[in-house]
Amino acid sequence: MIVWVFIAILSGTALAVQAGCNSVLSRAVGGPITAALVSFCCGTLALGALFFSPLVRQSHASLAHLPWWAWGGGVLGAIFVAGSAAAAPRLGAAGMVAVILAAQLCVAVILDHFALVGFSSRPVTVSRFVGVLLLLAGTFFIRRS
Repeated sequence: MIVWVFIAILSGTALAVQAGCNSVLSRAVGGPITAALVSFCCGTLALGALFFSPLVRQSHASLAHLPWWAWGGGVLGAIFVAGSAAAAPRLGAAGMVAVILAAQLCVAVILDHFALVGFSSRPVTVSRFVGVLLLLAGTFFIRRS
C-alpha cells in the first residue's frame, strides 16, 4: 500500500511541476495547444523507450476488447496539459493546483459513488462529503489570497 501512496505523491508532484514547465513552454511557442503537443511528443518518446525496454512486459492483446470510453484518456490528458499551461500563469501554481484538486476530488467522489469508468463502488459518506467541502473551502482561501 505504501508503494502506491508514494507513486500517487510522485504523480501529484509531477503534475504541479509539469504545469509550470508547460506554462513556460506555452509562452515560448506561442500558446498552450502547441505547448501541449510538444509536451506529448516528449512524453511519447519517454513512454516509447519504456515500452520497448526489458523492464516492461505486458500483454497488449486485450486492447481490442476495451470499452470505447477507455480510449479517451489521451484526449483528457491533452485537455489537462493544454488547460494547465494556459491557467498556470494566471492562477499561479498554488491556485491552479487547488482548483484542479477540487475539481478532481468532486468528480472522483461521483465516479466512485456510481462506479463509473472502471472504478469500484464507494458510496458517498458523511466523512467523504465533509472532506470535499473542506477541500473546496481550502481552494477558496488559496484563491482569495
